[in-house]
Amino acid sequence: MTRLLLVDGSDLMGWLVEHLIPSNVNIVRATSFSQADQLLREQPPDVAVFNLTPRHLDWRFLLDRCIHHEPVIPFLCCTALENDEELDGPLPCRQEDYFTKSISQSEFRTLLGRLTLESRVQERGRFSENGERCGVPDDRILDPPPA
Repeated sequence: MTRLLLVDGSDLMGWLVEHLIPSNVNIVRATSFSQADQLLREQPPDVAVFNLTPRHLDWRFLLDRCIHHEPVIPFLCCTALENDEELDGPLPCRQEDYFTKSISQSEFRTLLGRLTLESRVQERGRFSENGERCGVPDDRILDPPPA
């Protein structure tokens, strides 16, 4: 069963994710930045969804935990404001992994389905045919890190 870490203090987002995810996904909730950090270190999930509020927190720190985990933890980033990606700073989010809360339920369901599929594909692809570990995807890593 896939474990999804939902980092959000909102009951509404939790309810929505719970009703839109595939049935084979178990939600683990973190309602604070420190709780999310602890879960990422001690009980890493298969995938994660981050609500990027409050704005003053260093979300890149948590996202980097996902990127540098072996295997990489696929994630989505959510914001409440339209056209606000620039204000969130240089986050290692692919454009298709960044969405606003105004997203339709069907689009959100599609994103969650893709996220869990990405985790399963990644799990199968971690080893080459001869049993050697494969590298991590480069498309989420901003190198060098932004100033």
